[in-house]
Amino acid sequence: MNLAKDLAREAIAKTIHAYSIAGDKRDAAAFATLWAEDALFEFAGFGPLPGFRRKGLAEIVAGTASWSPKPGADPSLASTSFIRHNLTTSEIELTGPDTARARTYFVVVTEAGPDHAGVYSDELVHSGERWLFSRRSITLDWRAPHSLFPALERPPGKEPHQANVDLMNAYAHALDTRDWDLFASLFTEDTSFAMREWGENAEPKDWSFEVAGRETLVAMIKGMWDGLSATHLFLSNYVVEPARDGLTAKASCYLRAHHVGNRERSHLFEESLGRFDFETVMEGGAWKIRRMEENIFIILGTADAFAAPPPA
Repeated sequence: MNLAKDLAREAIAKTIHAYSIAGDKRDAAAFATLWAEDALFEFAGFGPLPGFRRKGLAEIVAGTASWSPKPGADPSLASTSFIRHNLTTSEIELTGPDTARARTYFVVVTEAGPDHAGVYSDELVHSGERWLFSRRSITLDWRAPHSLFPALERPPGKEPHQANVDLMNAYAHALDTRDWDLFASLFTEDTSFAMREWGENAEPKDWSFEVAGRETLVAMIKGMWDGLSATHLFLSNYVVEPARDGLTAKASCYLRAHHVGNRERSHLFEESLGRFDFETVMEGGAWKIRRMEENIFIILGTADAFAAPPPA
């Protein structure tokens, strides 16, 4: 047992803890005492959040210019009454008499719940009776969709889950009412659409077709609908999985689509039962479909209902 090394590790842990306490209290003066004069403080970014690189104590201190311990005075705490950096697993390695490395996991919590989590990777130097950061690199592993630090610009209103459910419903409504402007607005310009049937024992077959591009998709669907007199699309069993950035998502829903033939084929119908799978993205303040897959499990009636009618 080496008392000097144990004391060094305790002093290093104290510096690591002091960083979190100073940040949570918005104590800029205490925060400034934790850094070597030529320290490097950096964050690689976590899309869509930009990173930063602050070299030297002056730049690091400048980054705390907006901090204030007074309630309501710090703009970064405008949406919460408190912030807590909770440190968990930590490994400290003495690399020399006056140098060390450390790696510490953290989870940040506000009154809204968990906000973000990641890892601090540190290099420290011994200075007098204290250990100071010579380098701290922040890596985020997760960020809540509505993280407060900093809050991303988002359109007002619906959460990603409800917004994606509404997007799927709008797709069905646009088809049944043949609102092609609305239909086109639901897709990104580079969207893709694919369809396939499933065989026995729930085995998917090869894709029957795949279409790329919004204009091509709209033209194809519109041409198919010209051969139908009416449609009724039922959706259910919605599942939405927003990505951690809150700007993309995967979604799915079950479908039951009834199609009635046109004119002399009005006695024919086709009904498809299956599942839609979506990849969606926030674009221009609205959720849009970037990729859509139609998986057909059961077909009733006849595909002849889709046949184009003869000229009037």
